[in-house]
Amino acid sequence: MEEVDFSHEALVRELGEASPESHRIAAAMCVYRVLPVLERRIGSGATSAVPAGTWSPAMVAGEIFPILEVLRAGLDVGTDEELAEEDEEIEEIFAMTSEMVLRAFAEDFEISRWSDWCSSLCLDVHQAFDALVEEADQEPRFYPAGQYPDLTELQACELEDQVRILRLLRHRSQANDMDVVGIVEAGKARVAASLEQILEGGA
Repeated sequence: MEEVDFSHEALVRELGEASPESHRIAAAMCVYRVLPVLERRIGSGATSAVPAGTWSPAMVAGEIFPILEVLRAGLDVGTDEELAEEDEEIEEIFAMTSEMVLRAFAEDFEISRWSDWCSSLCLDVHQAFDALVEEADQEPRFYPAGQYPDLTELQACELEDQVRILRLLRHRSQANDMDVVGIVEAGKARVAASLEQILEGGA
């Protein structure tokens, strides 16, 4: 069985070889995984206005901007509101997830560049989650000398997800699309659980 490389270098290679369609889907899936964070700011009403099936690889491969327009409209409204006290500690994470949406509307938008940004920001979000989860646990993780990981735990999960998704998108099929959906749903659940743990820990 082929050993799969889940390193940053592997991700860079996959992104470099991805088709425009794969970039569009991969970026959209990054946004989908962080919806629990966006919903804290813009409310679930904005995201529920987009039917769940709209986020499928087959749908976003054709057109992603109507979905992003809904999210951007919610962000435009939400930015004038004060953050709830319990949300202040995750303000940076809000900013990163918002940036994933807003960069799609930049004047110099280019699909592969947007995909790269979403990939990087999603990894950064998971790194930030790990730091805040550790604070919420109030139990710093101990690593023996010389064994400190290059990636945080959640960041490593996200990196593996991104590589798996891009590999599946190389050869589009109904089965591969279903596997992509399974990966992103698990990733979204991971984000939601991390967010809940952080907010409960700060309560």
